[in-house]
Amino acid sequence: MPDIHKLSVLKDATAASVPADSQCDHTVELQVLDFVAKQAKLCEVLTAMANAGQTKESLLGPASETISGIQNLNFLNKVVNNNKRLVVQRALNGKTQGSKDKDTAVGNYLALVKGDSVQIASALDANIATIITTAQTVLQGLPDGTPKRGDKDRAKKEALTTALANYDKTKTVTAAWNNVLAVAPHS
Repeated sequence: MPDIHKLSVLKDATAASVPADSQCDHTVELQVLDFVAKQAKLCEVLTAMANAGQTKESLLGPASETISGIQNLNFLNKVVNNNKRLVVQRALNGKTQGSKDKDTAVGNYLALVKGDSVQIASALDANIATIITTAQTVLQGLPDGTPKRGDKDRAKKEALTTALANYDKTKTVTAAWNNVLAVAPHS
């Protein structure tokens, strides 16, 4: 089994307390959130919201805090952590998983952190749902504008309406992460 150390159980925050040959791992990988954002067309919503005066930083802040929060961080053996990126990429892209020991070590690690990681994925979905709710509220408050060519109010409202219509709520971090967990090789 891979050697795992929760950040919250280390004696102190000094480098001496970090286990040798380990790296800090985001249990639910950043690439999973990025994959879902692209698949669901969340980026279109964020761009339209930015054009309507909202900042991407304020919209994405809660998701950033969730994915980089202590509950999503572990110290993991660096060989396992480096290979985890590949195992997750293969799962997201529907590719066949490897059968090397380091692939199995990743799967075993993911099995150990399954419960916590599914909760984190669910929290990320809640963060995204808040972005969509905020976008719907902003849309209601945008002026209609005029049919005049080049009307910025109309263009902003149309862009946000289209982005929300294109957003695919069936693409979730939880579903993508559960797929990663299901196809990761185990011993």
